Amino acid sequence: MKWTITGAATVARETIKMKSRIMKLRFPGSAYASRSTLTGLLLLSATVLVTAAGIQGQSNTLPSIRTAFNNGRFDEVVRIAPQAVLHARTSGTPSVASEIGVFHATALMRLERYDEAKTVLEDALTDAVQAKRPQSIAAVYLAKATLSRARRDFPGAIKFARSALAAAPADRQIVVEYHLAIGRIMYSSGYDIAAIIWLERSEKLSAGLPVSAAYLDVLGHLSLAWASKFNYSKAIEYAERLVKISEKTHFKYRHRLALYEFAALLDAAGQELRAKHLRESGLKLALVARDDYQSCLFLSSQMLHSLYKGDSEAAEREHSTLDRVDGNKRFQFESVLGKAVISGMKGQSVLSDSHFNDLISLKAHSSYIVPHWKAILAERRKDWLGLIEQMEELREISEKGNFRDELPGIYFGLAKGYWGLEKHELALEYANRSAAIIESDRPTEDAPLSLSMMEIYHSLYRLLAEIEERKGDPTASLQLVDYLKGRVLHDRIDNSAFRRKPDLSINVRQQADDLSARLVEGFNVRDQLAKLERSVTLLSPRQKTGSKSGYGLIGRMGSPPGTAIVSYFFTLDGRLRAFVVEHGKPVRIVKLRFMEKEADTLAETVGRKIREKVFFKSDGQRIYNILLRPLSLTTNEITIVPDKSLWKIPFHALSSDGEKYLIEEKQITYAPSVSTLVRSLKETKSERRTIRVFANDTYGNRTLKFANTEANKVASMFGTRAVINARAEDFKRAASSGDILHLSMHAELDADDPLRSFLSFRQTPTHDGRVTVEDLLGIKLKYGSFVFLASCDTNHILNGEGLVSLAWAMTGSGATSVVSSQWEANDRSTAVFAEHFYRAERHGNSLARSIQIAATAMIRDKKTGSHEPYFWAPFTLLGDPR
Repeated sequence: MKWTITGAATVARETIKMKSRIMKLRFPGSAYASRSTLTGLLLLSATVLVTAAGIQGQSNTLPSIRTAFNNGRFDEVVRIAPQAVLHARTSGTPSVASEIGVFHATALMRLERYDEAKTVLEDALTDAVQAKRPQSIAAVYLAKATLSRARRDFPGAIKFARSALAAAPADRQIVVEYHLAIGRIMYSSGYDIAAIIWLERSEKLSAGLPVSAAYLDVLGHLSLAWASKFNYSKAIEYAERLVKISEKTHFKYRHRLALYEFAALLDAAGQELRAKHLRESGLKLALVARDDYQSCLFLSSQMLHSLYKGDSEAAEREHSTLDRVDGNKRFQFESVLGKAVISGMKGQSVLSDSHFNDLISLKAHSSYIVPHWKAILAERRKDWLGLIEQMEELREISEKGNFRDELPGIYFGLAKGYWGLEKHELALEYANRSAAIIESDRPTEDAPLSLSMMEIYHSLYRLLAEIEERKGDPTASLQLVDYLKGRVLHDRIDNSAFRRKPDLSINVRQQADDLSARLVEGFNVRDQLAKLERSVTLLSPRQKTGSKSGYGLIGRMGSPPGTAIVSYFFTLDGRLRAFVVEHGKPVRIVKLRFMEKEADTLAETVGRKIREKVFFKSDGQRIYNILLRPLSLTTNEITIVPDKSLWKIPFHALSSDGEKYLIEEKQITYAPSVSTLVRSLKETKSERRTIRVFANDTYGNRTLKFANTEANKVASMFGTRAVINARAEDFKRAASSGDILHLSMHAELDADDPLRSFLSFRQTPTHDGRVTVEDLLGIKLKYGSFVFLASCDTNHILNGEGLVSLAWAMTGSGATSVVSSQWEANDRSTAVFAEHFYRAERHGNSLARSIQIAATAMIRDKKTGSHEPYFWAPFTLLGDPR
């Protein structure tokens, strides 16, 4: 099971938050106290910057120290450096002594021995001054800046960075590292935009220089800074570059750490599969290198991830390996935490409490961690009083520490606890408190949220809808559910890791540059910088979801005569509700005896049976009896608004009697939300006279034998010609002028990020032929247009929370009705279905009726075998059924 202390599916971001709490202890006083877990890692993981400048005439000991450091053997550096420094001094090479001293101090910082590092750096500065080598002096000052930043002495860090630049102003590498140092300071101070300005300048200054540790750190911090502004596409771009470049260098420790950082970033961006792969790759490299520390870092990360997902078996395996590898017991805290949570998951509460007590007694203890995990365990066993108790403790800690970003999740936890105790007024009070904080921090509905905050916000509306239901107001409950469905869809698009967002404006860049430069010069402009940070939203323009007040028209209008709208909804604890909207009748709620877990299993089973052509009418009747029969619908036209995995159920292929498919009796269409459908139906029906037909039968090594024939036949019905071997530019040029768009070509889905799913036009020397979901969202179609996606998987649901697909992209671009395919259909049957559909539509039938006629024609064609649901059921109509 997935636990929902901060909302469903928050594993990724909450894992990072948990690591942050732990790493805050591992690096006391560092930037971990207020930034993500990655900040602390980059803070102390960088290889010594002076290595790039290089020193001639060094002793044989220096290369071995450098190699040990670059491979993460910090204990070895600390052990051999003092003797090496003495040898360099007695040999009359103070510059070498200074460089070794910087390695020594940085290794001490990596091992959390800050006071010793400070002493070593004082001696290293003396050696550098004696050597009269500007680069050596600058390197020591840069190391001092790192130490000051680790201790959150930002003015001191700036002072030492400026001293470094003053010592060697003409040295290009030192200038690069100076800008890097200021960028790090800005980031650790919470000035992300200013950090981006300084880090980008450092990146530009690095051009033409050999790849250095400083350059790798520039990429790492740019990734962090962009992620902090929720621009995950930029963050991932830099993280990918860091992984690829570091792999080809001798900085092997830094490469493994880059994998860890990239995995954490992907987790935060909701890219769990890629993150898991990177963690596994990093762990293998760390084990081969016999780097116990990094091995344990990867293992503890995997264990925490498994614990948040509720996978006790995987967590137990990872915990066992962690204990075996951690010979020095540097990860004892994580080990005891794992024991406590695993025991609690197994129901061994006495043993779990004993381990939690051991955790409290450890030196590296944060008061936040124990109640955080106890709350998760309390929710798992539905101990609502226990959940409230732990949440109250977390609230006290967060309010004292001014951890405002924790409060929405804590208030939401309290709301769930009181809801479980049936104290509905208190549940509503805390739910509203949680929503108020999120909405006050989100100045507009277009402002992005972190993954965790987004999930809390969405889950809040599930709870609020339940509260309205309990109060006896089905319409208010439906309005909240409908707002949630629209909100989920748009938030998931906007928070996609690959959603391209606009760059910082010239004006914002100039302001950040000017203010941060003044800060570096000693002026107090912190408030102005903080104000600038809050004012910037890095979000692409898109269609608005509509305000919550706009959803009131659901209750006022209802559905058209002869039509029923059914909106399904899973409660927080996974129970299924159906809202029924019928013409001239009040909204009603039907409680269905079906759970979310059962729906997940059913969706998987149905999909498999249809692909294997063993989905029978009797199967459809069993599902109909669960999902539709209890609703007592009497209309001949039904629009389904699914929720979560119900999007994967082909309702039109169900059966009311085990003899006929539902599509033979009723017109079945689908909509992303009730409000979008109702708003569309308020508009005058579009007159669709013109059609644009595009076909491309070949992409890569795949060929669609009937694609061109289908396109030509469809075009001929309208007295026009199809664009065969169509290019992306052909489509983009004509897309806004057609009342109907018909696209016959291959489509490919990206399970990791649906926004990269694409339609495959003809490849050219200048274009790969891909038109992605994100591309489609940027194309303006004619409003009210109809799109037929005669491609496989164009409406396949990759995200159970919302309809993120090529079909939705078309509606997001202006189309009001889209026919698309839910699975990879045979291209011959696609051509047959399209011909039946357009022939019916040309005879004046509505789109919904045309879908019904086409499906029925294939069902009755027993000779060719097209009667199987596999051939006709993938095609669904999304949106306006007219």
